[in-house]
Amino acid sequence: MRKVFYVGWIGFGNIGDDLMWDVFRESANLMMPEQPVTVVPSMPGVSLQDVADYDVVVLGGGSLLIPGYVDVLHHALKQGKQVAVWGSGVDWITKKDMLSLSSGDTGRIQYQATPEHRKMLKNISQNAIFSGVRGPLTKKLLEYLDVDADRFIVSGDPGVLLCSDDLEPPINTKMWPSNEKVVGINWGTSYNRIYGSQEELVENQLAEACKMWIQAGYKLYLYYVWNPDREALTRLADKIGSPEAVRIAPKVYSAQALMRIMKRCAFTVNFKLHANVMSAAAEVPFIALGYRMKTFDFVESIGLHSSVVSTDEERLAEKLEQTSSHILENWDLDRHRLQANISAYQTSLRSPFLHAWG
Repeated sequence: MRKVFYVGWIGFGNIGDDLMWDVFRESANLMMPEQPVTVVPSMPGVSLQDVADYDVVVLGGGSLLIPGYVDVLHHALKQGKQVAVWGSGVDWITKKDMLSLSSGDTGRIQYQATPEHRKMLKNISQNAIFSGVRGPLTKKLLEYLDVDADRFIVSGDPGVLLCSDDLEPPINTKMWPSNEKVVGINWGTSYNRIYGSQEELVENQLAEACKMWIQAGYKLYLYYVWNPDREALTRLADKIGSPEAVRIAPKVYSAQALMRIMKRCAFTVNFKLHANVMSAAAEVPFIALGYRMKTFDFVESIGLHSSVVSTDEERLAEKLEQTSSHILENWDLDRHRLQANISAYQTSLRSPFLHAWG
């Protein structure tokens, strides 16, 4: 019986990190039903240092190509274990460095990594049985760090493996009737660790954009993907006003339930990364509030560059309203591009279950 250890930031009530573990587990059950494999998640209380009992250690989805998590994989390699990188990424990069990566002007990047961290990344790249990263910006950063980045592929965010269904939203969502045009809004907090470092300003500008959409005839459905975001979401609703046009999700819903809600929306506007990933997986037009590199990394990976608006954008409310018009006008073309990219990433993310750790 082979044992696979899935390493991620899971078990803390964040729907994004938890859903990536869910799709990993479901993929293993679906694609390896007759193989003697046990998959163990790194839930709270499970040691990340003691990997002696595992045959394969997998660094899962999330912004985990950082010191600490990379150390776990490197430690496993030194113990003779097989290791894999399954859709992991990098996040804590300044806006200036992120733009330099995107443009290819890496001569101006100030991001630093210790020699030891680079050495571990290079060792992983040379020995991993699968090396898939979330998006092209992560891959470009690895190229900048000179860690044999050609051995890494852009596999996409594991959240693209989510499958939408045609079920109605859960009846206790207080969702709007089917004859209403609805905009889905995700808001929360990153404790001001965002591009521009002015979370309150972004919240105020988002409220102004919401007022514009209400004036255009839309109803709003506000949802959150992490319990600590509830306070910020309620505050946003208060700033919007118009209680006759605004409804709030009563709780954090599962990914499947939230995707059903999204499919009732004309488009969504999302702060947290995996709210955007879920909207993309459900093939619902979305505007991503680009608050850190991981959002830009994902949007670039699916080829929808016009769907992201940076949180340090001047005249943010107007930009959001303009972007909503643009994405709706161009959705037929963008949808085909989205489908092609997601299909390719689904094939890539599923390949280890067929060829690597069975």
